[in-house]
Amino acid sequence: MPDSTKHNIPLRVRNLIRKAGTRKTKEIADYLQISIRVADLPSSINSFSATILKNRYICISDQLNEPIEQNKAICKGIGYFLIGGNEEELEHFENELYSQLLDGDLQSADNYLRIG
Repeated sequence: MPDSTKHNIPLRVRNLIRKAGTRKTKEIADYLQISIRVADLPSSINSFSATILKNRYICISDQLNEPIEQNKAICKGIGYFLIGGNEEELEHFENELYSQLLDGDLQSADNYLRIG
């Protein structure tokens, strides 16, 4: 596991979710004014992030059919814009954000089952 003290990744992820008011990747990207685009990319590329004329984009491959793959690619793209960093730090950010999103989904399901 990478040293997350440089960017304090767990704290930044928690604060991001709190400020965005959601645990949904596309809504978090929207909160950060990052556009999500789906495109025909080479099979070796799942996604990439770019800034074009001050507009920020996360482009994900149309071959990512599973919501898990799409969400993880968006999480990594969000990390690119928030912390930059090297590949190891981006993967740590991606995993931290994705696990927080899953925790929220599991809590929601648990609450639903208790109420229902």
